[in-house]
Amino acid sequence: MEKYKEFYDLCKRCEGHINRTITEFDSSRGQNKELRSMVDLHQLAILRDVTAMDKYRDMITDYLLQYEKDKKNVEYPTYYENLVSAIFEENWGYAGLSEWFTDKYEKSPSAKIIGNRIFFFEKGELKCKEQTISDDRRNQLIRAFMENAKGERHNKDYHELFLKSGERVTIFKEIEATFGIAKAGQEAIVIRRPIIDKLSFEEQAEKHTISPEMAEWFKSFVRCGFNVIFTGAVRTAKTTMLETWQSYEDGRLEGLMIETTPEIPLHEILPDAPIMQLQVTEDKLSEVVAPVLRSDADYFIMAEARTGMDLWLAITIASKGSRRSKTTYHTSNPKDICYNVASEICNVVGGNIDYTQSKVSSALDYVIHMVQLTDKSQKRVESIHEIRCDEETHKPVAVEICRYDKKTDSWKFRNFISQDHIEKAKKEDEDAFYEFEEGLRNLASEYPIDKKEEPTLGKLLGKEVAV
Repeated sequence: MEKYKEFYDLCKRCEGHINRTITEFDSSRGQNKELRSMVDLHQLAILRDVTAMDKYRDMITDYLLQYEKDKKNVEYPTYYENLVSAIFEENWGYAGLSEWFTDKYEKSPSAKIIGNRIFFFEKGELKCKEQTISDDRRNQLIRAFMENAKGERHNKDYHELFLKSGERVTIFKEIEATFGIAKAGQEAIVIRRPIIDKLSFEEQAEKHTISPEMAEWFKSFVRCGFNVIFTGAVRTAKTTMLETWQSYEDGRLEGLMIETTPEIPLHEILPDAPIMQLQVTEDKLSEVVAPVLRSDADYFIMAEARTGMDLWLAITIASKGSRRSKTTYHTSNPKDICYNVASEICNVVGGNIDYTQSKVSSALDYVIHMVQLTDKSQKRVESIHEIRCDEETHKPVAVEICRYDKKTDSWKFRNFISQDHIEKAKKEDEDAFYEFEEGLRNLASEYPIDKKEEPTLGKLLGKEVAV
Protein backbone atom coordinates (compact mmCIF):
# COMPACT_ATOMS: atom_id res chain seq x y z
CA MET A 1 0.00 0.00 0.00
CA GLU A 2 1.16 3.54 -0.82
CA LYS A 3 0.54 4.61 2.80
CA TYR A 4 3.29 2.27 4.04
CA LYS A 5 5.67 2.57 1.08
CA GLU A 6 8.48 3.88 3.27
CA PHE A 7 8.04 0.90 5.62
CA TYR A 8 8.09 -1.69 2.82
CA ASP A 9 11.21 -0.08 1.30
CA LEU A 10 12.85 -0.31 4.73
CA CYS A 11 11.90 -4.01 4.93
CA LYS A 12 13.64 -4.70 1.59
CA ARG A 13 16.81 -2.90 2.62
CA CYS A 14 16.91 -4.72 5.97
CA GLU A 15 16.30 -8.11 4.33
CA GLY A 16 19.12 -7.56 1.86
CA HIS A 17 21.55 -6.48 4.56
CA ILE A 18 20.83 -9.39 6.91
CA ASN A 19 21.01 -11.95 4.11
CA ARG A 20 24.36 -10.53 3.03
CA THR A 21 25.58 -10.61 6.65
CA ILE A 22 24.69 -14.30 6.96
CA THR A 23 26.39 -14.99 3.62
CA GLU A 24 29.60 -13.25 4.65
CA PHE A 25 29.64 -15.06 7.99
CA ASP A 26 29.29 -18.43 6.28
CA SER A 27 31.91 -17.60 3.68
CA SER A 28 34.41 -16.75 6.41
CA ARG A 29 34.05 -20.31 7.70
CA GLY A 30 34.56 -21.76 4.22
CA GLN A 31 32.63 -24.52 2.45
CA ASN A 32 30.05 -22.00 1.18
CA LYS A 33 27.43 -22.67 3.87
CA GLU A 34 25.39 -19.62 2.88
CA LEU A 35 22.20 -21.33 1.71
CA ARG A 36 22.08 -23.98 4.41
CA SER A 37 22.53 -21.49 7.24
CA MET A 38 19.86 -19.12 5.94
CA VAL A 39 17.43 -21.95 5.26
CA ASP A 40 17.95 -23.51 8.69
CA LEU A 41 17.38 -20.21 10.47
CA HIS A 42 14.31 -19.39 8.38
CA GLN A 43 12.84 -22.87 8.83
CA LEU A 44 13.08 -22.54 12.59
CA ALA A 45 11.58 -19.05 12.49
CA ILE A 46 8.65 -20.26 10.38
CA LEU A 47 7.98 -22.89 13.05
CA ARG A 48 7.86 -20.04 15.61
CA ASP A 49 11.04 -21.21 17.32
CA VAL A 50 11.69 -18.49 19.91
CA THR A 51 15.50 -18.60 19.61
CA ALA A 52 15.43 -18.23 15.82
CA MET A 53 12.87 -15.42 15.97
CA ASP A 54 14.93 -13.57 18.60
CA LYS A 55 18.04 -13.99 16.42
CA TYR A 56 16.28 -12.22 13.54
CA ARG A 57 14.93 -9.49 15.83
CA ASP A 58 18.42 -8.86 17.26
CA MET A 59 19.85 -8.54 13.74
CA ILE A 60 17.02 -6.19 12.76
CA THR A 61 17.60 -4.04 15.84
CA ASP A 62 21.34 -3.83 15.11
CA TYR A 63 20.64 -2.88 11.51
CA LEU A 64 18.24 -0.10 12.50
CA LEU A 65 20.70 1.32 15.06
CA GLN A 66 23.61 1.29 12.62
CA TYR A 67 22.03 2.26 9.31
CA GLU A 68 18.47 3.50 9.74
CA LYS A 69 18.40 5.65 12.87
CA ASP A 70 16.22 8.22 11.14
CA LYS A 71 13.59 5.54 10.39
CA LYS A 72 12.70 4.66 13.98
CA ASN A 73 9.38 6.48 13.63
CA VAL A 74 8.47 5.14 10.21
CA GLU A 75 4.78 4.28 9.96
CA TYR A 76 3.97 0.56 9.74
CA PRO A 77 0.67 -1.41 9.64
CA THR A 78 -1.28 -1.17 12.90
CA TYR A 79 -1.65 -4.94 13.29
CA TYR A 80 2.04 -5.19 14.18
CA GLU A 81 3.18 -4.65 17.76
CA ASN A 82 6.34 -2.64 16.98
CA LEU A 83 8.71 -1.78 14.13
CA VAL A 84 11.17 -4.63 14.76
CA SER A 85 8.38 -7.24 14.85
CA ALA A 86 6.81 -5.70 11.76
CA ILE A 87 10.06 -6.02 9.75
CA PHE A 88 10.63 -9.58 10.98
CA GLU A 89 7.10 -10.76 10.11
CA GLU A 90 7.14 -9.07 6.70
CA ASN A 91 10.48 -10.58 5.70
CA TRP A 92 10.78 -13.91 7.53
CA GLY A 93 7.56 -14.50 9.48
CA TYR A 94 3.82 -14.70 8.81
CA ALA A 95 3.14 -11.16 7.54
CA GLY A 96 -0.42 -10.11 8.49
CA LEU A 97 -1.21 -13.53 9.92
CA SER A 98 1.30 -12.90 12.72
CA GLU A 99 -1.25 -10.82 14.66
CA TRP A 100 -2.99 -14.09 15.55
CA PHE A 101 0.06 -15.07 17.62
CA THR A 102 -0.17 -11.99 19.84
CA ASP A 103 -1.76 -11.91 23.30
CA LYS A 104 -4.86 -10.27 21.80
CA TYR A 105 -5.79 -13.56 20.07
CA GLU A 106 -4.45 -16.10 22.56
CA LYS A 107 -7.98 -17.49 23.02
CA SER A 108 -8.67 -17.78 19.28
CA PRO A 109 -8.69 -21.48 18.27
CA SER A 110 -7.88 -21.01 14.58
CA ALA A 111 -6.71 -18.73 11.79
CA LYS A 112 -6.83 -19.16 8.02
CA ILE A 113 -5.28 -17.83 4.86
CA ILE A 114 -7.53 -18.38 1.83
CA GLY A 115 -6.01 -16.90 -1.29
CA ASN A 116 -5.08 -13.33 -0.34
CA ARG A 117 -7.55 -13.07 2.56
CA ILE A 118 -6.74 -13.62 6.23
CA PHE A 119 -9.33 -14.83 8.77
CA PHE A 120 -9.20 -15.12 12.57
CA PHE A 121 -11.70 -17.13 14.61
CA GLU A 122 -13.12 -14.79 17.26
CA LYS A 123 -16.39 -14.48 19.18
CA GLY A 124 -17.71 -17.72 17.73
CA GLU A 125 -17.04 -17.08 14.04
CA LEU A 126 -14.34 -16.60 11.42
CA LYS A 127 -13.83 -12.91 10.69
CA CYS A 128 -12.06 -11.52 7.64
CA LYS A 129 -9.28 -9.16 8.72
CA GLU A 130 -8.24 -5.87 7.14
CA GLN A 131 -4.78 -7.17 6.30
CA THR A 132 -4.20 -9.34 3.25
CA ILE A 133 -1.29 -11.40 1.98
CA SER A 134 0.20 -11.27 -1.50
CA ASP A 135 0.46 -14.31 -3.77
CA ASP A 136 4.26 -14.21 -3.55
CA ARG A 137 4.24 -14.00 0.26
CA ARG A 138 1.68 -16.81 0.56
CA ASN A 139 3.70 -19.02 -1.77
CA GLN A 140 6.86 -18.22 0.18
CA LEU A 141 5.11 -19.30 3.38
CA ILE A 142 3.90 -22.54 1.80
CA ARG A 143 7.39 -23.36 0.48
CA ALA A 144 8.89 -22.69 3.92
CA PHE A 145 6.25 -24.86 5.58
CA MET A 146 6.86 -27.62 3.06
CA GLU A 147 10.54 -27.69 4.00
CA ASN A 148 9.42 -28.50 7.54
CA ALA A 149 6.81 -31.12 6.61
CA LYS A 150 9.25 -33.95 7.25
CA GLY A 151 8.24 -37.29 5.79
CA GLU A 152 5.46 -35.69 3.75
CA ARG A 153 5.20 -36.59 0.07
CA HIS A 154 5.20 -33.46 -2.08
CA ASN A 155 2.61 -34.95 -4.44
CA LYS A 156 -0.07 -34.99 -1.75
CA ASP A 157 -3.12 -32.74 -2.02
CA TYR A 158 -2.53 -31.34 1.43
CA HIS A 159 0.17 -31.33 4.09
CA GLU A 160 0.21 -31.15 7.87
CA LEU A 161 2.89 -30.11 10.35
CA PHE A 162 3.20 -28.73 13.87
CA LEU A 163 4.76 -25.50 15.08
CA LYS A 164 7.17 -25.39 18.01
CA SER A 165 4.45 -23.72 20.07
CA GLY A 166 2.04 -26.64 19.46
CA GLU A 167 -0.25 -25.29 16.72
CA ARG A 168 -1.23 -27.59 13.87
CA VAL A 169 -0.79 -26.27 10.33
CA THR A 170 -2.70 -27.74 7.37
CA ILE A 171 -1.89 -26.67 3.81
CA PHE A 172 -4.21 -27.11 0.82
CA LYS A 173 -2.16 -26.64 -2.31
CA GLU A 174 -3.09 -25.07 -5.62
CA ILE A 175 -3.95 -27.27 -8.59
CA GLU A 176 -0.85 -27.94 -10.65
CA ALA A 177 0.03 -30.26 -13.50
CA THR A 178 0.09 -33.41 -11.37
CA PHE A 179 -1.23 -32.57 -7.90
CA GLY A 180 -3.09 -30.08 -5.73
CA ILE A 181 -6.75 -29.51 -4.90
CA ALA A 182 -7.18 -25.77 -4.28
CA LYS A 183 -8.40 -23.48 -7.06
CA ALA A 184 -5.80 -21.30 -8.72
CA GLY A 185 -4.97 -18.38 -6.45
CA GLN A 186 -6.98 -19.93 -3.59
CA GLU A 187 -4.36 -21.96 -1.76
CA ALA A 188 -5.23 -22.25 1.91
CA ILE A 189 -3.29 -22.43 5.16
CA VAL A 190 -5.18 -23.39 8.32
CA ILE A 191 -3.62 -23.02 11.77
CA ARG A 192 -5.34 -24.50 14.82
CA ARG A 193 -4.48 -24.44 18.51
CA PRO A 194 -6.17 -26.26 21.42
CA ILE A 195 -7.92 -23.81 23.74
CA ILE A 196 -8.60 -24.96 27.27
CA ASP A 197 -7.28 -23.44 30.48
CA LYS A 198 -7.25 -26.61 32.53
CA LEU A 199 -7.91 -30.24 31.71
CA SER A 200 -10.69 -30.99 34.17
CA PHE A 201 -14.34 -31.95 34.01
CA GLU A 202 -15.08 -28.89 36.14
CA GLU A 203 -13.53 -26.75 33.40
CA GLN A 204 -15.65 -28.57 30.82
CA ALA A 205 -18.72 -27.88 32.96
CA GLU A 206 -17.76 -24.19 33.22
CA LYS A 207 -17.64 -24.03 29.44
CA HIS A 208 -21.00 -25.89 29.50
CA THR A 209 -19.63 -28.70 27.36
CA ILE A 210 -21.16 -30.92 30.05
CA SER A 211 -23.40 -30.13 33.03
CA PRO A 212 -21.94 -29.64 36.53
CA GLU A 213 -23.65 -32.86 37.67
CA MET A 214 -21.96 -34.78 34.88
CA ALA A 215 -18.48 -33.70 36.05
CA GLU A 216 -18.51 -35.95 39.13
CA TRP A 217 -20.22 -38.78 37.27
CA PHE A 218 -17.56 -38.67 34.53
CA LYS A 219 -14.80 -39.18 37.12
CA SER A 220 -16.27 -42.55 38.13
CA PHE A 221 -16.92 -43.25 34.43
CA VAL A 222 -13.16 -43.02 33.78
CA ARG A 223 -12.27 -45.23 36.73
CA CYS A 224 -14.59 -48.00 35.49
CA GLY A 225 -12.11 -48.57 32.68
CA PHE A 226 -14.55 -48.73 29.79
CA ASN A 227 -13.32 -48.61 26.19
CA VAL A 228 -14.48 -45.23 24.90
CA ILE A 229 -14.59 -43.65 21.45
CA PHE A 230 -15.12 -39.89 21.15
CA THR A 231 -16.95 -38.97 17.96
CA GLY A 232 -18.15 -35.84 16.19
CA ALA A 233 -17.48 -33.61 13.22
CA VAL A 234 -14.35 -31.53 12.73
CA ARG A 235 -13.67 -28.95 15.47
CA THR A 236 -16.10 -30.36 18.03
CA ALA A 237 -13.41 -30.73 20.75
CA LYS A 238 -13.14 -34.53 20.55
CA THR A 239 -9.41 -34.44 21.26
CA THR A 240 -9.86 -32.03 24.16
CA MET A 241 -12.44 -34.35 25.70
CA LEU A 242 -10.10 -37.33 25.25
CA GLU A 243 -7.27 -35.36 26.89
CA THR A 244 -9.54 -34.39 29.77
CA TRP A 245 -10.68 -37.99 30.17
CA GLN A 246 -7.07 -39.17 30.11
CA SER A 247 -6.06 -36.62 32.79
CA TYR A 248 -8.13 -38.63 35.30
CA GLU A 249 -6.52 -41.95 34.37
CA ASP A 250 -4.70 -43.88 37.08
CA GLY A 251 -1.12 -42.62 36.88
CA ARG A 252 0.23 -45.93 38.15
CA LEU A 253 -0.96 -47.79 35.06
CA GLU A 254 1.23 -48.26 31.99
CA GLY A 255 -0.16 -46.71 28.85
CA LEU A 256 0.74 -46.72 25.17
CA MET A 257 -0.42 -44.09 22.69
CA ILE A 258 -0.06 -44.19 18.92
CA GLU A 259 -0.36 -41.03 16.84
CA THR A 260 0.14 -40.44 13.15
CA THR A 261 0.74 -36.74 13.94
CA PRO A 262 2.16 -35.44 17.26
CA GLU A 263 -0.87 -33.74 18.79
CA ILE A 264 -1.48 -34.94 22.36
CA PRO A 265 1.33 -34.23 24.90
CA LEU A 266 0.65 -37.03 27.39
CA HIS A 267 3.99 -36.39 29.10
CA GLU A 268 2.56 -33.00 30.10
CA ILE A 269 -0.95 -34.20 30.96
CA LEU A 270 0.32 -37.03 33.21
CA PRO A 271 4.02 -36.23 33.70
CA ASP A 272 4.66 -39.00 36.27
CA ALA A 273 2.74 -41.75 34.47
CA PRO A 274 4.60 -44.49 32.51
CA ILE A 275 3.07 -43.80 29.10
CA MET A 276 4.89 -44.67 25.87
CA GLN A 277 4.11 -42.31 23.00
CA LEU A 278 4.71 -43.63 19.49
CA GLN A 279 4.41 -41.71 16.24
CA VAL A 280 3.76 -44.13 13.37
CA THR A 281 3.14 -43.34 9.71
CA GLU A 282 -0.01 -44.78 8.13
CA ASP A 283 1.94 -47.30 6.04
CA LYS A 284 3.59 -48.74 9.17
CA LEU A 285 0.51 -49.15 11.37
CA SER A 286 -0.04 -52.82 10.60
CA GLU A 287 3.53 -53.56 11.68
CA VAL A 288 3.07 -52.27 15.24
CA VAL A 289 0.16 -54.48 16.34
CA ALA A 290 2.31 -57.39 17.53
CA PRO A 291 4.83 -55.16 19.37
CA VAL A 292 1.97 -53.24 21.01
CA LEU A 293 0.32 -56.44 22.23
CA ARG A 294 3.65 -57.52 23.75
CA SER A 295 4.31 -54.15 25.36
CA ASP A 296 2.97 -54.77 28.92
CA ALA A 297 0.75 -51.69 28.54
CA ASP A 298 -2.38 -51.62 30.73
CA TYR A 299 -4.26 -49.51 28.21
CA PHE A 300 -3.99 -48.23 24.65
CA ILE A 301 -4.82 -44.89 23.02
CA MET A 302 -5.24 -44.36 19.28
CA ALA A 303 -5.04 -40.57 19.35
CA GLU A 304 -7.10 -40.00 16.21
CA ALA A 305 -8.54 -42.70 14.01
CA ARG A 306 -8.74 -41.08 10.58
CA THR A 307 -8.52 -44.10 8.32
CA GLY A 308 -9.68 -47.68 8.16
CA MET A 309 -6.17 -48.79 9.11
CA ASP A 310 -6.23 -46.58 12.24
CA LEU A 311 -9.60 -48.06 13.21
CA TRP A 312 -8.44 -51.60 12.47
CA LEU A 313 -5.49 -51.14 14.82
CA ALA A 314 -7.64 -49.63 17.59
CA ILE A 315 -10.33 -52.31 17.36
CA THR A 316 -7.84 -55.17 17.00
CA ILE A 317 -6.04 -54.19 20.19
CA ALA A 318 -9.24 -53.45 22.15
CA SER A 319 -10.79 -56.74 21.08
CA LYS A 320 -7.84 -58.64 22.60
CA GLY A 321 -9.22 -57.78 26.03
CA SER A 322 -7.58 -54.42 26.55
CA ARG A 323 -9.49 -52.10 28.88
CA ARG A 324 -9.40 -48.29 29.16
CA SER A 325 -8.86 -47.96 25.40
CA LYS A 326 -9.57 -44.53 23.93
CA THR A 327 -9.76 -43.05 20.46
CA THR A 328 -11.43 -40.28 18.45
CA TYR A 329 -13.24 -40.62 15.14
CA HIS A 330 -15.03 -38.26 12.74
CA THR A 331 -18.69 -39.20 12.30
CA SER A 332 -22.05 -37.45 12.53
CA ASN A 333 -24.14 -40.43 13.63
CA PRO A 334 -22.98 -42.23 16.78
CA LYS A 335 -25.76 -44.82 16.59
CA ASP A 336 -24.25 -46.11 13.34
CA ILE A 337 -20.75 -46.25 14.79
CA CYS A 338 -20.30 -50.02 14.52
CA TYR A 339 -21.39 -50.13 10.87
CA ASN A 340 -19.34 -47.08 9.91
CA VAL A 341 -16.19 -48.34 11.62
CA ALA A 342 -16.66 -51.84 10.18
CA SER A 343 -17.14 -50.40 6.67
CA GLU A 344 -13.93 -48.39 6.88
CA ILE A 345 -11.99 -51.39 8.17
CA CYS A 346 -13.35 -53.75 5.50
CA ASN A 347 -12.55 -51.23 2.77
CA VAL A 348 -8.90 -51.34 3.82
CA VAL A 349 -8.20 -54.86 5.11
CA GLY A 350 -11.17 -56.75 3.68
CA GLY A 351 -13.36 -59.15 5.61
CA ASN A 352 -17.05 -59.76 6.25
CA ILE A 353 -18.86 -56.61 7.38
CA ASP A 354 -21.30 -58.43 9.69
CA TYR A 355 -18.48 -60.23 11.47
CA THR A 356 -16.48 -56.99 11.68
CA GLN A 357 -19.48 -55.13 13.14
CA SER A 358 -19.75 -57.82 15.78
CA LYS A 359 -16.06 -57.44 16.58
CA VAL A 360 -16.38 -53.63 16.82
CA SER A 361 -19.38 -53.83 19.16
CA SER A 362 -17.53 -56.28 21.40
CA ALA A 363 -14.47 -54.03 21.56
CA LEU A 364 -16.25 -50.73 22.26
CA ASP A 365 -18.21 -49.92 25.42
CA TYR A 366 -19.36 -46.30 25.05
CA VAL A 367 -19.59 -43.65 22.35
CA ILE A 368 -19.38 -40.05 23.54
CA HIS A 369 -20.56 -37.80 20.71
CA MET A 370 -19.54 -34.14 20.50
CA VAL A 371 -21.17 -31.26 18.57
CA GLN A 372 -20.43 -27.62 17.85
CA LEU A 373 -23.21 -25.03 18.24
CA THR A 374 -24.00 -22.12 15.92
CA ASP A 375 -21.62 -20.10 18.08
CA LYS A 376 -18.65 -22.19 17.04
CA SER A 377 -16.78 -21.53 20.27
CA GLN A 378 -19.47 -23.53 22.08
CA LYS A 379 -19.14 -27.34 22.20
CA ARG A 380 -21.47 -29.88 23.79
CA VAL A 381 -21.56 -33.59 24.58
CA GLU A 382 -24.58 -34.34 22.41
CA SER A 383 -25.11 -37.96 23.40
CA ILE A 384 -23.65 -40.99 25.11
CA HIS A 385 -24.47 -44.48 23.83
CA GLU A 386 -23.68 -47.79 25.46
CA ILE A 387 -22.47 -50.23 22.79
CA ARG A 388 -22.48 -53.99 23.10
CA CYS A 389 -22.81 -57.15 21.04
CA ASP A 390 -26.02 -59.13 21.46
CA GLU A 391 -25.13 -62.67 22.56
CA GLU A 392 -27.87 -64.34 20.51
CA THR A 393 -27.81 -62.41 17.24
CA HIS A 394 -24.16 -61.27 17.38
CA LYS A 395 -25.38 -57.87 16.18
CA PRO A 396 -24.44 -54.48 17.65
CA VAL A 397 -26.81 -52.91 20.15
CA ALA A 398 -26.74 -49.21 21.06
CA VAL A 399 -28.65 -47.70 23.99
CA GLU A 400 -28.68 -43.95 24.45
CA ILE A 401 -28.08 -43.12 28.12
CA CYS A 402 -27.48 -39.37 27.74
CA ARG A 403 -29.00 -36.82 25.34
CA TYR A 404 -28.43 -33.10 24.91
CA ASP A 405 -31.56 -30.97 24.44
CA LYS A 406 -30.65 -27.96 22.31
CA LYS A 407 -33.88 -26.10 23.10
CA THR A 408 -33.22 -26.05 26.83
CA ASP A 409 -29.42 -26.27 26.59
CA SER A 410 -29.49 -29.13 29.08
CA TRP A 411 -29.04 -32.91 29.29
CA LYS A 412 -31.38 -35.83 29.93
CA PHE A 413 -30.47 -39.35 31.01
CA ARG A 414 -31.63 -42.95 30.93
CA ASN A 415 -30.79 -45.30 33.79
CA PHE A 416 -29.54 -48.31 31.87
CA ILE A 417 -26.39 -50.40 32.21
CA SER A 418 -26.27 -53.80 30.53
CA GLN A 419 -25.19 -56.85 32.50
CA ASP A 420 -22.18 -57.19 30.23
CA HIS A 421 -20.97 -53.70 31.15
CA ILE A 422 -21.73 -54.22 34.82
CA GLU A 423 -19.44 -57.25 34.85
CA LYS A 424 -16.68 -55.43 32.95
CA ALA A 425 -16.73 -52.46 35.33
CA LYS A 426 -16.83 -54.55 38.50
CA LYS A 427 -13.79 -56.52 37.40
CA GLU A 428 -11.89 -53.29 36.78
CA ASP A 429 -12.94 -51.25 39.85
CA GLU A 430 -16.00 -52.31 41.83
CA ASP A 431 -16.14 -49.15 43.97
CA ALA A 432 -15.97 -46.98 40.86
CA PHE A 433 -18.79 -48.96 39.28
CA TYR A 434 -21.13 -48.37 42.21
CA GLU A 435 -20.36 -44.64 42.03
CA PHE A 436 -20.98 -44.69 38.28
CA GLU A 437 -24.24 -46.62 38.73
CA GLU A 438 -25.49 -44.32 41.49
CA GLY A 439 -24.54 -41.23 39.50
CA LEU A 440 -26.44 -42.38 36.42
CA ARG A 441 -29.45 -43.40 38.50
CA ASN A 442 -29.60 -39.97 40.17
CA LEU A 443 -29.16 -38.11 36.90
CA ALA A 444 -31.90 -40.16 35.21
CA SER A 445 -34.22 -39.60 38.19
CA GLU A 446 -33.74 -35.83 38.14
CA TYR A 447 -33.39 -35.28 34.38
CA PRO A 448 -35.12 -38.23 32.66
CA ILE A 449 -35.38 -38.78 28.94
CA ASP A 450 -39.07 -38.35 28.04
CA LYS A 451 -41.01 -41.44 29.15
CA LYS A 452 -42.78 -41.49 25.78
CA GLU A 453 -39.42 -42.10 24.16
CA GLU A 454 -38.39 -44.91 26.53
CA PRO A 455 -37.88 -48.18 24.65
CA THR A 456 -39.59 -51.32 25.85
CA LEU A 457 -37.61 -53.76 27.97
CA GLY A 458 -37.40 -56.00 24.94
CA LYS A 459 -35.81 -53.26 22.89
CA LEU A 460 -33.31 -52.41 25.59
CA LEU A 461 -32.27 -56.02 25.95
CA GLY A 462 -32.17 -56.91 22.31
CA LYS A 463 -32.37 -56.54 18.71
CA GLU A 464 -34.64 -53.62 17.88
CA VAL A 465 -32.02 -51.06 18.88
CA ALA A 466 -29.34 -52.88 16.88
CA VAL A 467 -27.35 -50.47 14.71
